[in-house]
Amino acid sequence: MNLTISWLRKHPFLLGTSSAFFVSFFVLYLFSITNFSDPDGTTVVLDPSTTKSSISSDTSIETIEELFSFFTKPSVSYDSVAEFLANESQEQLLAVVDRFVDLERDKNSIVFERLLVGELATRSPRDALATVWRFPQDSWNSLVSFVFGEWAVLDLEAAFDAAAKLNWSLRKLAVDAILAEREKLDESEILYKASTLNLSSFVSKRLAKTKALSLADHPKQAWASLINDGVNDRDQIDLLVQVAKDMYLEDGLGTLEEIYRAYSLDFSVMKELISAIAVQDPAKVSKIVLQTPVKSQEWLAAMVFGTWAEQDPEQALQATNSIRKSSIRRTSINSILTKWSESEPFAVLEQLDSLPDEFRQQAANNAIRNLAQIDIDIALEQLSLLPQKLGNVAETIEIALVEEWVKQDVIGAFEWIDNTTDKGSVKRSRMMQRLLRGYALVDPDKALQIALSESPDDGFWGNLEPFVIEALVRDDRLNRAAELLDKLPEESQLTGYVEVGQAMVLSNRSAEAIELASQLSDEKEVEYFRYLARTWVEFKPVELFNLLETYNSPPTRLAVAQEVLQLYEDGYAMLSKTQKDLLEKLIADNTN
Repeated sequence: MNLTISWLRKHPFLLGTSSAFFVSFFVLYLFSITNFSDPDGTTVVLDPSTTKSSISSDTSIETIEELFSFFTKPSVSYDSVAEFLANESQEQLLAVVDRFVDLERDKNSIVFERLLVGELATRSPRDALATVWRFPQDSWNSLVSFVFGEWAVLDLEAAFDAAAKLNWSLRKLAVDAILAEREKLDESEILYKASTLNLSSFVSKRLAKTKALSLADHPKQAWASLINDGVNDRDQIDLLVQVAKDMYLEDGLGTLEEIYRAYSLDFSVMKELISAIAVQDPAKVSKIVLQTPVKSQEWLAAMVFGTWAEQDPEQALQATNSIRKSSIRRTSINSILTKWSESEPFAVLEQLDSLPDEFRQQAANNAIRNLAQIDIDIALEQLSLLPQKLGNVAETIEIALVEEWVKQDVIGAFEWIDNTTDKGSVKRSRMMQRLLRGYALVDPDKALQIALSESPDDGFWGNLEPFVIEALVRDDRLNRAAELLDKLPEESQLTGYVEVGQAMVLSNRSAEAIELASQLSDEKEVEYFRYLARTWVEFKPVELFNLLETYNSPPTRLAVAQEVLQLYEDGYAMLSKTQKDLLEKLIADNTN
């Protein structure tokens, strides 16, 4: 068998992705002579001399032993391999698979496995699919496509039946391969077969995408096709975004009107579409956005002006002067300053004097935060210069610096806070909250020691120890957090216990959460369970009612029952009639 046009028509799987089906067979033939696609998307380029001899070789293969001997040679004649496989029985092909899967893979393996699976698929697609799973996983995508391309021609219903049993990503490839044969198959028949296997919606989406792809040179028609078929699939939305960008090049601002007409009530899709257009021409797009209904203007304008800021922040900032509505102007400027600070924090700090007064502190905050991510010393230097530009420096700017500093050097951040703030001050307390959350992950004991040494600022923020416990809980270090609970002072004890107890309930450790209560006074035990009841009733209601039936403290059972019933009456908990009756009875019994 020679590697001819007719043979390629029968075996298009050698050429890689499903998009090959849409190209002329002659181009495919030329491509197949020199290239094969790896499963990971890279291209294996065959040596020209090797390829030439492979195609013109008269060498024939008579046995499986010769096949594998020939396969391991530097020069592989793929037409001879294909001819041998085509003349073998299905049993012999499966025997070849048994030997081939154990061989060490090289670039020839990729082509050989496609020849082998492709030939099997022409006899028994089901056996060919079973064979696919025996090859390395990085080959599955391409091989699945080959198998289902053949299967669609042999037995459409069986192909859909098999596709429905695959996971989502492989199902998509399988359906695409089936639909690649659509010129030979009736679309109504495809949809009918798919509907019998609950694949109707899935196949309809793939058909809509295929139809739009066929209209790639006519973006307006592709847009209309996608809109008419309904877009609610991630792949379709990505395609719609590309179509919108192409349509904008052809139709300009009329594209924005089309987008708004189709998606005025679907902000998530409209946002993606307009964002894609804005990259190409933010100045013009911003003008159109400001003509849309007010309810969508604010977030659309923020998005477009933020995109503009990535290209020319100063021009974008100047353009906001034409925005009449103050809230839209404010969100747009904030969006510009956020993007500008990310790319040019020094430029933002230099331009502080030219910014409107209400935005200077926030602009400085953004810039210092981004500088701190790059170099703390530079950020500190720029922070020291801010009083000359701003007068009073907002506390939030220093806090922003601390938040970034803690991620890099928690001890250095602590030393700076200790040297620049007064103990007991609100400013220090706010900074210490950020610091202790980071310090707890480095050295929990030291973090708790620091927290205990800090004086509450007039009781406004309270004690800082719970922030250490909270950090450990968030880091899923419940046992470590529980070890520190007995070191908490009286005033922050309940907060710490509740933090750990709630996390234990959510981690299926309710028995340990109940055990924690034994370390509390009777009064705090009742309050502890009141707080936990809110978590139990929402996430673990069965465990809650087990507690109510078995816990040996009547005051606690009464308090929990009252708390849950109140949550139910306020609309924060769902209870069955049986559960509600049980609570009411428990309350009545313990009240009397």
